[in-house]
Amino acid sequence: MFKGDHPREGKTKVLKIFWVVIRYVLPMAALGYIFFSVSNIPADQLLYWRQSVSWSLLSVALILAVLALMLINWLLEALKWQQLAQRFEPVSLRQAYAGVLFGISLGMITPRRSGEFAGRVVVLKPENQVGGMVINTAGSFTQFLITLLFGHVGVALALVGKAGNYSTSREGQLLLYSGLALVLAVVLVLYAKSFFGWLQQKSWFPKRLKIIEVVMTLTKKEMAVLFSLSALRYFIFITQFHLLLTLFGIQLMIYDTFMVLSIIYLIMVGIPVSGLAEAGIRGSVALFVFSLYLGEKLAGFPAMELTIVSATLLLWFVNLALPGMLGAVLSLSGKLKMSY
Repeated sequence: MFKGDHPREGKTKVLKIFWVVIRYVLPMAALGYIFFSVSNIPADQLLYWRQSVSWSLLSVALILAVLALMLINWLLEALKWQQLAQRFEPVSLRQAYAGVLFGISLGMITPRRSGEFAGRVVVLKPENQVGGMVINTAGSFTQFLITLLFGHVGVALALVGKAGNYSTSREGQLLLYSGLALVLAVVLVLYAKSFFGWLQQKSWFPKRLKIIEVVMTLTKKEMAVLFSLSALRYFIFITQFHLLLTLFGIQLMIYDTFMVLSIIYLIMVGIPVSGLAEAGIRGSVALFVFSLYLGEKLAGFPAMELTIVSATLLLWFVNLALPGMLGAVLSLSGKLKMSY
């Protein structure tokens, strides 16, 4: 036996253990956390759901529409991931969709859903997985910028509604300046290739940065597509929440729903929590924002707080918990084709 065989065998065993953890242990943990979270929904919340939702044709249609939008939402994310992954190897839309679902599963038990990156790249060959994680940040960053951009719009609408003229207030001026900075950031991302190319010509700039090398492969058109898909996903979230509010009997203008939900998402961007803990925190943030900006409109509505929390919790379940369970099942059943 050669001396070099032992380290090689040890490395192989470590890799096998690693993939067992990724494929079976973490998905089981995600399923456990999701079931634990769902089983701990307060009894008064469940009772309110049963009493407030009348099982009419309209109610069924609203629920089916929310579920259909969930599938479309993650289909758009899969299209983003497929486009980015093509930089390294051909990836079918089915593979991309499975990778996204598995990423959601891992994201449920990691801070800020960071496990989504690791989950997606399992559909790539091992030599491409590091590059895949790096380039995936481009898709996440465009979604982040869209959230900031529309969050600013939501805050502006809220200030206009309260003050009549947001530019005359100190908060409005801060919003205006930060909004301009955000627009500049979006322009910078769209022209990132030209900008980084200019930087690489400078003697003081590091010549070999992995993330720069990967971003340099993206064209302006590809970045515009990523932004467009991210914006479509954002408006799907808004529509889903609006439909859930309608399901519970709250009739709002889509304008109002957009205003408050964009502010909620803007606040959530700054809270570092896992996908599991996000449900409760988002419910608290939603109550605060709704009370602050739409308190007068909803003052006469019975059980307003339960309704807002219900819609928020169901949106979390449909968009994260349910896809997370699907991703875990795909992995545990062996239907998710991973590259070892």
